Amino acid sequence: MIIEQLQMFIEAANKNNLTHAAPLFNTTRDRVRNHIIHLEKEVGFPLFVKTPNGSYLNKDGEIMYHAFQKMIMEYENAISAIKNNHSPDNKKYKIAITPKLYNSYYHVEINNGKVLDNIFFDYVCINYDEFYNAVIRENVDFALMYNSNNLYKNKSLEYLPIYKDKLCLMISEKLAQNKLNELAINDISGLVIYYEEQLESPRIKQAIKKLKNNNTLIPIAGDDYEHSYNRINEEGACFLWHYINSERKYQSGLTPIPISNTDETYCIVFKATEEKRQVAEKIIGRYRNNQIED
Repeated sequence: MIIEQLQMFIEAANKNNLTHAAPLFNTTRDRVRNHIIHLEKEVGFPLFVKTPNGSYLNKDGEIMYHAFQKMIMEYENAISAIKNNHSPDNKKYKIAITPKLYNSYYHVEINNGKVLDNIFFDYVCINYDEFYNAVIRENVDFALMYNSNNLYKNKSLEYLPIYKDKLCLMISEKLAQNKLNELAINDISGLVIYYEEQLESPRIKQAIKKLKNNNTLIPIAGDDYEHSYNRINEEGACFLWHYINSERKYQSGLTPIPISNTDETYCIVFKATEEKRQVAEKIIGRYRNNQIED
């Protein structure tokens, strides 16, 4: 088992599609498929379920998905530590991040054994609710988090925006036939709405309170919500999600409908020093360059 196999597995799961995962590794769909077949032989069980809309993780696949995330993180942090040991002039920073975000731009572009202007990063997976205190106590140098309406104001901290986002409902094919455009949260009623139990966004928490009065809300455990897509389509239900993260849901046949007046900003948060500000600006610059290249 090699790291590239694990990374291909992770990206195939993220895209719910082997063909869409292949370009990320400058390879073919068949090579991605062969790697996954090899993994399944090692495990002894299938890890994906094929549907007309793509390939989705089954329960065994979900278990391996989270295990592989941790393995890749530990491997990449080890590479970073070794390089840092052999380059005493390089600086090293800790970034608080959730496992879900670990497969985003940050670990692919900044870590993965790479250096950003002689700066190394270690990722610290902690509970989202602990991010704020971790930065205050300097257990980590940076945290990547939503900052709705500056809920976490503290004069010793600085928030630099990375991107702006809003909430959306990932709606079923049945509802999509109504050709909805943008929804006002106060007008959303009579729907069955699933949402992720481990919430990472203050704005989602606020939205859930408003939606509870007129809708049926069903929490889904973080490692189970991928299994709910077919059920959502069958029930004509919805899934509450961030619009910018909705790409993965497109592959499932669900359609994102933005919710008006739910804008929030995803930030990098740190103790207000000039040194950390410069590092944060480099991280944001790399992110924006990556978006333009994509």
